[in-house]
Amino acid sequence: MRSTLFLLTVGCMRPGEFPTCVSEADDITFESTPTWSEDVAPIVFESCVDCHRDDASAPFGLLTYAEAQPFADAMASAVVDRRMPPAGPTNCGECQHFTNAPWLSDEEIATIRDWAAGGAPEGSPGSLPETPLPPDNSLPRVDQVVEMAQPYTPAGGADDYRCFVVDPGISEKSYLTGFSVTPGNAAAVHHVILYGLYADSDKALAAELAKGDDRHGFPCFGTSGIDDAPMVAAWAPGTPPVVYPEGTGVRLTPDMQLIMQVHYHLDAPEAEPDRSSMELTLADRVEREAVLYPAGNWYFELEPGQKSVTDADTTLSFVGPIGEVTIHAVAPHMHTMGRSMQVEVGTGKRRECLLDVPSWDFDWQGLYFYEEPITVRGGSMARISCTWDTSSADGVTRWGDGTEDEMCLALFYMTDLPQRQLDKWYSSQE
Repeated sequence: MRSTLFLLTVGCMRPGEFPTCVSEADDITFESTPTWSEDVAPIVFESCVDCHRDDASAPFGLLTYAEAQPFADAMASAVVDRRMPPAGPTNCGECQHFTNAPWLSDEEIATIRDWAAGGAPEGSPGSLPETPLPPDNSLPRVDQVVEMAQPYTPAGGADDYRCFVVDPGISEKSYLTGFSVTPGNAAAVHHVILYGLYADSDKALAAELAKGDDRHGFPCFGTSGIDDAPMVAAWAPGTPPVVYPEGTGVRLTPDMQLIMQVHYHLDAPEAEPDRSSMELTLADRVEREAVLYPAGNWYFELEPGQKSVTDADTTLSFVGPIGEVTIHAVAPHMHTMGRSMQVEVGTGKRRECLLDVPSWDFDWQGLYFYEEPITVRGGSMARISCTWDTSSADGVTRWGDGTEDEMCLALFYMTDLPQRQLDKWYSSQE
């Protein structure tokens, strides 16, 4: 996944102050104890029930008071610690606003906390908001569907990471402008990431990996298992259909293949078979071609036995001296020892916070869209800082794809690269 577009790295940007969002929920009090019907249900219906409902990914529902009341204390603990909604970037505005980051306000956290502490009263059922419908996972238009060639039954144990080669049926150059995922087994599918196999050599390598396993697909962790396969789409439970910003899209080339990486998270030793699919919206051309462009700290060495160890790197030329580029979204990525990540970009003493993930959770990964696209000047530096817990490591931890390895990576959905740079990007993949 390492890009040849990155240049010399030097430590010349001062670190910012993190975390960027400091909770003030402890200072919020209410004249009376919040109730489920009037106060808590509106928050839960807005931010929780896409997953916490029957036949969805969460282990219990929260659509009714009878379902929620037994979990009141657990709900309060999860939101106060910001383990739920799923971990993602801060979204209070100190380090950007995102349209789809799962973030509760301090007042919402205090409401759920005080409701649980006050005995989780129901309140007046007549004040209950209308029960939300299941999320609509359909795209405005579907041009192509990619599906696992056959069902796969996840292996026993808590987690199973599996990669499947799928054929998008692309006969002419086109652009991916939107996608949605239909999990075949919603209770087990924890995330789906799509990678592009542009080069014949990469397609051959994927075929060899698949042949080397007697079950459908092949095991993978962290990435697709193929270094040069760039990410083109990412999905997690509760994510609605993703439509890339109007007039933008990611290039797909004739006869290419895709790798669909599926993370299965199991609460039982056995699971039902899964045959997940992804619907794609395509365009013949776009006004602004996009890439998922990486900023990474590639060279860290982490000693074992450390509860918290931070390593940072600064890329002297983030996108090269090519003029302004536009960043629309970001997908952070670490492995299971990851604890936090921050990214800043700027020139000289001027810098801007692009991403602050104060509580990384490998089980929840996504592509987060900025409310306002960010313009980055040519020649800007990007500083990425990650913190890990190496208490469980047996030796030095370095960059790598394996479960014992780690990563420190942010993928930016970026437009306005010059055509020659775009062509160079894809020629390096083909």
